[in-house]
Amino acid sequence: RSKLCLECRRWNAIEERRVLLRLLDKALSTEHPPQMFFQTLTLQDCTPDEVKSRAGLLVEGFKKLRRKLPYCQGWARVIETKTADNPDLENVHLHFVMLFPPGWAADVDAIDWNSLWSKCAGDLARSTDPLARWAEVPQAVINYMTKGFDWDYAEDGKVGAENPQRYIHRVENGHARFSGGGLLRLKLNIDTADPTGLSQFWPRSTIRNRRRHPPREEPEPIFTEE
Repeated sequence: RSKLCLECRRWNAIEERRVLLRLLDKALSTEHPPQMFFQTLTLQDCTPDEVKSRAGLLVEGFKKLRRKLPYCQGWARVIETKTADNPDLENVHLHFVMLFPPGWAADVDAIDWNSLWSKCAGDLARSTDPLARWAEVPQAVINYMTKGFDWDYAEDGKVGAENPQRYIHRVENGHARFSGGGLLRLKLNIDTADPTGLSQFWPRSTIRNRRRHPPREEPEPIFTEE
């Protein structure tokens, strides 16, 4: 259960992906389903000590960007950190998906995302994904937002072996869980008494009762010879 454990982080990420997939499926099951658009926001590479401030800038810049898109019906984002082309630097970036009402594709396609991101993030803004596009199915969104899933964990393990302090700093400040709003308000609470991750859907009183009164082990039956 340590936040520095690679296996625990991978397990938590898998649960987060499942929950986001459910939310996307639910949003698309309405009478007038929204359209899904996904994009990546990047900043200038930084030193390991600057990871925390860059992650904070991504969060604040994304908030400003959302305010400039008044027709957004829901969003989800995740922050990731990987080694930059210069192995001494870190590349902190943000993947997001946004839901727009049907019929707004032309307006969204007309957005100059690089210019918009520069206005929101300032001088440290770098670029956005030139291949950003609309998704037809939720799984495409999940694949995009976690496209470096296996590779990133392998890289984190390598970084941790070579430089433990850099790994600790990256995990504590440069990786963020999925978060969302609107139709994709994602709140994932993994309960230690429920390794399936489904406790988030239980009534709160049920969760409290399970914690206060853990299941008892039934005693083994005692047989006597007649």
